[in-house]
Amino acid sequence: MFVRSFRFRPADIDAALAEGQFRVTYQPQMRVGDRTLIRAEAFVRWRHPEFGTIPPGLFLDFLAEHGRMPDLTRRILDDALSACAQWQAEGAMCGVSVNVSLADLREASLCDNVAEALTRHGIAAPLLTLELPHTLSYLGPNRRIEERPRRHAPDRRADTVTARAWSEIQGVVSGLRALGVRVALDGTADALSTLEMFAPHTFDTVKIGATAIRHLVEGVLGTGDSPLSRARLRFVAEQGIETVAMGVEDARTLRTVADLGFTAAQGRLIGHPAAAASLPDWTALGVAAALAAEAGSPALRAPQTEPVTGRKTFGQRQRAAH
Repeated sequence: MFVRSFRFRPADIDAALAEGQFRVTYQPQMRVGDRTLIRAEAFVRWRHPEFGTIPPGLFLDFLAEHGRMPDLTRRILDDALSACAQWQAEGAMCGVSVNVSLADLREASLCDNVAEALTRHGIAAPLLTLELPHTLSYLGPNRRIEERPRRHAPDRRADTVTARAWSEIQGVVSGLRALGVRVALDGTADALSTLEMFAPHTFDTVKIGATAIRHLVEGVLGTGDSPLSRARLRFVAEQGIETVAMGVEDARTLRTVADLGFTAAQGRLIGHPAAAASLPDWTALGVAAALAAEAGSPALRAPQTEPVTGRKTFGQRQRAAH
């Protein structure tokens, strides 16, 4: 249990960045149609020398208050692209997904930083997905909102966005799309209905959170009704937008979101967050095994460690699976 009364100091941020105390793990996203791994989302934790491993909900506010969210994002982006390069070297064309905060979107240098990092790691732009905070769907000139952090997510603070700032954010998002990276809206249950607030083709992907997915599945299985209608999902699909169901922890949920028309799934059934070197090759064979063993069986887990000596590459595992 974490004690919320502990106090960080600004110097702790500098030390954490300099000493690599921010650690990144990756959770796979699976394409529902063919059960193949398409990308992995980066999650961040702070391994503090005094307080131990701290989840993001307990330190993101502090970084936001001190204007250090862009520094953290750059560190996570670098780690994520390095991991993506490692996966490619092992024969897996697996992309990577990184959350960006509202503070990042106000940085005019974000596009240049992303372009430089892609070039440095030799990663094709479409393999990188940047997840934008769901609060963008409530934003607009002179509207006041309170942002709530989630993993590496937006700053939790009341904020007023001026017309000029909103225009600048839109410009940065357009710049990211011009680079060729994928742009996702990290959304809630109403994310699909708010897409019309944005310019056409702003997003490649919309993610629906675990709570909304749980309510969705309960509604479909209980009454046949759903706040996320099949028609709406079908309309989004017709626009070429990928839909990702979060919090998929059992085969029943996976079957339901697949039947509703979601493009991809993420959750403990697919794989737990793991170190980049430990991320397994989540093939159709692996997910099929989880479906067959649904009753009373534990979810598929990514191994926490893999021996360096004799560790099979992604390509070797693929060949072995077939």
